[in-house]
Amino acid sequence: MEEMEDFLKARPILRRNQIMLERMLHVVLMVVGDVKVKRLETLYIKIVVIKLLVAKRLLKFNSRDET
Repeated sequence: MEEMEDFLKARPILRRNQIMLERMLHVVLMVVGDVKVKRLETLYIKIVVIKLLVAKRLLKFNSRDET
């Protein structure tokens, strides 16, 4: 966990993208929260998968910027 925090401190662009992603997920959760959700576990798993996919894409995108 500490390695990840150091990595994020060293990469302000990635940190900014992470904050943007968390805000988007917060909005999604607020919207979904208004609708009756029957299976919160399924929703949570989907959000984790989306978060991982976006993080992977951001890493790929940011590494291209540096070359």
